[in-house]
Amino acid sequence: MKATKKLTALLLAASCLLAPGCFPDGSSAPTTAATNSEALTAISSPSRLQQDLGENLTVDADIDVPETLDFHRYAAREMNIDFDTFTQAAKLIYPADAHITFVEDTASEDRTHYQADTGNEDWFAYFHTSESDYCSFSLPRFSSQYYSLVTSSYGETVRQDMRRVFPNNRLDGWDPQEAIRLVKEKLDVLGVPIASTPEVFALDVDSLQKEWVANWKIAGDKLSEEYGEEPVTWTKEDEAYVIYYRLVAPDGHPINRCTYIPGNEEQLGAITSCAARGTVDKEGLLELSVNGMLEVTEELGPQEIKVDLDQVLEQIQQKYEAMITTNPVVVTRIGLEYLPQLTDAQQRTYELIPVWVVETHERKYTGGGEAETSLVPLPPVLIDAATGQEIMVAG
Repeated sequence: MKATKKLTALLLAASCLLAPGCFPDGSSAPTTAATNSEALTAISSPSRLQQDLGENLTVDADIDVPETLDFHRYAAREMNIDFDTFTQAAKLIYPADAHITFVEDTASEDRTHYQADTGNEDWFAYFHTSESDYCSFSLPRFSSQYYSLVTSSYGETVRQDMRRVFPNNRLDGWDPQEAIRLVKEKLDVLGVPIASTPEVFALDVDSLQKEWVANWKIAGDKLSEEYGEEPVTWTKEDEAYVIYYRLVAPDGHPINRCTYIPGNEEQLGAITSCAARGTVDKEGLLELSVNGMLEVTEELGPQEIKVDLDQVLEQIQQKYEAMITTNPVVVTRIGLEYLPQLTDAQQRTYELIPVWVVETHERKYTGGGEAETSLVPLPPVLIDAATGQEIMVAG
């Protein structure tokens, strides 16, 4: 959707301009956490943490730490879905009367594009790029109802603050189990390695309307070009579920869900979030998208974890004390998970290593009253869980 690109580009620009203490390329000075002399066998942590770390730094975060620390290092490459698998998945998603023609376009030297073409301009584009890391299917009513504008942010499978915006996991009179089944069925056909349990977000009418109005306050002049002068009114019939699966490594630990741009100048381009999302309304599946599809090619060995949660918090506190922060910064999530690091830009190969991923937002005043604020996502802070060294991020 044109408006989706406009809004996400606007919010991305805002986050770059507002990022505290950044160099011109969006990065900041690297830090190093203290490490334990012995490898950790377990980390005791709450599921949620609220704590003040400084005048303009607050932790109000979900804490995602696995029960066991049996991490490894893996070699990986971008997943290659063949044309037959793509076609099989698409036939499960699109209605039988859609008259879809499946096309394999081999014109590009380094990319093979698969497309499901209905011949109807009202249908959103359906495509898969083989030997890439992205796959997307969607039906017309998904784009016509503007779900992506309230559930997505730039480069992310779902927005980082999705649970804040949509706090419920169940809609009135509608069990989510059928929605979960529909999404998992399609992901199983694609062969995407996903976590055993998804996260469920209930898109209730009140939250949909509230978030749309909030977006309108931030970028109404841009949105009005596409949708008219007044905000869209959502109805009960528009309610839906977002079923969100993390992609996982062979040992079952999740892979980073945040899109990031490496600070190394030789590694150009973003490393996308590794996750899958399906949106389901009462009529059925509206869309299915998978980002950061990787397949592991080799286990490189076990990896010890030597940085605990307290050391991460201490490092974050030191990092922001060294910065000049104009607006409050909120840590919204801390997770111990795998991070794909690009090892060969030409071959698009990666190494998966365990890192602490710290998601942060800046609280920005939006006007219309002193209490009115919005949380603008900042680049994640990435800390090597073995060495304590911060991994540089450009944006």
